[in-house]
Amino acid sequence: MIRVQDSLKLSTRMFKTRPARTWLTILGIGVGIAAVVVLVGLGYGLQGVLLEKIVFGEALLSLNVGTPPSKVVIIDDEMVQEFYDLDNVEAVEPMASFTSLVTVDDLTGSVMLQGANPAYFNYAGVIAAEGELYTEGQDDSIVISAAVLKLF
Repeated sequence: MIRVQDSLKLSTRMFKTRPARTWLTILGIGVGIAAVVVLVGLGYGLQGVLLEKIVFGEALLSLNVGTPPSKVVIIDDEMVQEFYDLDNVEAVEPMASFTSLVTVDDLTGSVMLQGANPAYFNYAGVIAAEGELYTEGQDDSIVISAAVLKLF
C-alpha cells in the first residue's frame, strides 16, 4: 500500500523536473476557468439588464384599445375619462393611428401617422435621437422616425 508521503512525492515530482511546463499548464487552466466565469457573468448581467428594461419599463404597463372588425368604436374624452376612473389606473394617454401617404418632392411613401399627447412618449418609450420631443402647447409640432427619414 502506498503511503501518503509517497503519493505526495510522486505528484510533486514534475514540479522539480519540468517547472516551466507545470506553471504554464496551471496558468492555462486558470485562464480557461477565468474566461468561462467572465463570459457566464457577462451573459447573466446583460440578460438581467435587458429583462429589467423590458419587464419594468413603462412600455409594458399600457393597454391598447383597438376597434373590433365588425363595429366602429368612438373613443372620445368621456370614454378616456371612464378608463381613467377605473381602479388601479394611474394615467390614460390617448393615441390615434392612421395609415397615410406622404409626398415629398416626387417621392411618395406609405407611413403610419400617429397623433398623441406629449405625455404618451413616456408610456411608449419614445426617445429623441436628435432634437427634442414636443411638449404641451406645441400643437403644430411633429416627431419623425428614423425610418421616415430614410424613406425621404
